[in-house]
Amino acid sequence: MDLRAGRVLAGVATILALAPIAASAGAASRPTREPPNILIILTDDQRLSGTMAVMPKTLDRFADAGKTFTNAVVTTPLCCPSRASIYSGQYTHNHGVLQNAGRGELDLRRTIQRYLNRSYTTGIAGKFINYWPYCRRPPDFDRWTVVRGLYANFDVSEPGSCRGVSGYTTTFLKDRALKFLRDETPLGRPWFLHLAISAPHGGGASMPPQPEPKYQNAPIPPFQASPSYFEADRSDKPTWMRVNRWTPERVQQERDGTLRALLSVDDMVDEIFAELDATGEADNTLAFFLSDNGWLWGEHGGISKGAAYLESPRIPLYMRWPAVVPPGTVDNRLVANIDLLPTILAATGLTGRHTMDGRSLLDPSWQRNRILLEFWSSLDQPQNPREPSFASTVGNNYQYTEYYEDDAVTPKQWPITEPFGTGPVREYYQISTDPWQLTNMLHDGDLSNDPLVPPLADQLARDRRCAGHGPPGGEPPPCP
Repeated sequence: MDLRAGRVLAGVATILALAPIAASAGAASRPTREPPNILIILTDDQRLSGTMAVMPKTLDRFADAGKTFTNAVVTTPLCCPSRASIYSGQYTHNHGVLQNAGRGELDLRRTIQRYLNRSYTTGIAGKFINYWPYCRRPPDFDRWTVVRGLYANFDVSEPGSCRGVSGYTTTFLKDRALKFLRDETPLGRPWFLHLAISAPHGGGASMPPQPEPKYQNAPIPPFQASPSYFEADRSDKPTWMRVNRWTPERVQQERDGTLRALLSVDDMVDEIFAELDATGEADNTLAFFLSDNGWLWGEHGGISKGAAYLESPRIPLYMRWPAVVPPGTVDNRLVANIDLLPTILAATGLTGRHTMDGRSLLDPSWQRNRILLEFWSSLDQPQNPREPSFASTVGNNYQYTEYYEDDAVTPKQWPITEPFGTGPVREYYQISTDPWQLTNMLHDGDLSNDPLVPPLADQLARDRRCAGHGPPGGEPPPCP
């Protein structure tokens, strides 16, 4: 972590001084100021730990000028389900996009862009949702530049055009975003821009993220491996983690490519806000910077997303709105990608027409004591072995995880014929004393330190059926 990031995270959280805004987006109070512009900058596969150190301009624009959320996660650490949660404000089990190939399950009438489209000019530049027919207009976006591909020689869909393009995607999308701002600002209508960058997504098992040519050999901070890096004793981990065959050299490639690809994203963020400053739009723009999921860099021997271990769901999340959010503030609450839509509706005074599971980040009155992570195994995953389905409760100082068969319901039974024999189907980590998740207390041979599993399992089962924020004891159960 660089000095600025350390300074921000060490700061004292400041309670946001706003008129009360209901946690339910549908009951949000209408603000007295003009509706803000909305900007979401979304990176692809950017973990929290070790990545913001190479993004000083982004920290200037977001952490120093806005609010840092130190305890942010995605509720499903996989691209398409996570993006669907951002759009809908719902857990995956409610919006229905369980896997990357599940784009057709999302009800596009219940999204940020649909709610804003009547009173805002809406635009997207970058990745929409996985497997969307990229030559087709994404619904409820007035202007669109949808990209298929990662870094060079990518395909682009725009109004009246669907073609291949050479160049570097981050730079291309930055230029498209600047054009959107320059075209829309003089019109005086509020706008929504979703800027979804391909970086720092890798190109598969054999290809790390690709930097822009000018940053190919740029200096980056030395790698400081965590205590769980290629954890020597993984006997308390599920079999799929124990049979990983990644190497330190491959982890180094992944990490170095990620950081160098993010250098171009940092440039992009700075230029976007320089434009907003020049046009006088910055103060009344509600902006978010986040990623769709995290990534393992050798923790427990893995390189992947889609894991329950916290490096996979933990993401950077920043929010700025200079007219409202005090600069340089820190929020240590447990927050998630499902909270963006309720926040946007609260800020704009608009009303959602579906049940949302997230809460407004502008409302300081609520506090989560846990959040649900869920993941459905996918046959198209490139990892070998394939990650199993899981559900997990993340509390402020613990994590409890259950693994399932492919139906995502039946408890996982590891075949005794696997090379490493049987493995645990449950994990429990005391995060307050074991932040690197080295000791699964349910599989360490010490029964005296085991938590009571039945109440944990019962709570997890209820959370997997939750919807919205109804009264306790209701059906479906209220979401954490």
